[in-house]
Amino acid sequence: LHEAIRCGAVESALVLLDNGADYMTTDSFKQTCLHLSLRYGCDVLVSEFLELGLDIRAVDRFGMTPLHRACSRGNVQHVWMLLQKGASFKTKNHFARRPVDLAVEWHHADAVKSV
Repeated sequence: LHEAIRCGAVESALVLLDNGADYMTTDSFKQTCLHLSLRYGCDVLVSEFLELGLDIRAVDRFGMTPLHRACSRGNVQHVWMLLQKGASFKTKNHFARRPVDLAVEWHHADAVKSV
């Protein structure tokens, strides 16, 4: 499932989910399927994993939450989806950066305004 997400194979990922793939596992960087979907911009999968209840507060080995990932990518829709689900914009990663700090760092003005 993780590899399908990394490759942008949305249909394959959905088939895997329909056939019982474990969407709760993390990869070697402790990234959840939600982290990966946000990282690779898979809108359909982001929505699916949020509906399935994946933890929006999960942190990877760098302390990145899904909101950190969405802000670093500058995807305003994803930022709003996570904020509506209760994601914290105050959480700092292991480098003492909040999600908004990453949006600023990557020059994502719209994401900065969202947070």
